Amino acid sequence: MKRTNIGPGSMTYTVIYQKLNGDFASEIVSGSYSKSAVWQQAQIKFNKRVIAIMPGNHKVIMGS
Repeated sequence: MKRTNIGPGSMTYTVIYQKLNGDFASEIVSGSYSKSAVWQQAQIKFNKRVIAIMPGNHKVIMGS
C-alpha cells in the first residue's frame, strides 16, 4: 500500500477517521515529525473527521 503524503516530513502514521457516510476507516500516511503539526495536517486531509493518529504502520480492524 502506498502512503499518502499529508504534509512536509517523512514520519509514518496510521490515521483512523470517519468517512462522510459515517463508516470508520484507516489510512497510512506520511507527515511531520511534530505531533501537533501532523494532527493539523490530518484534520485538513480528512475533513476534520480524525479520531486518532498513531506513529507507525499499524493494522486496524474495525468491529461491527
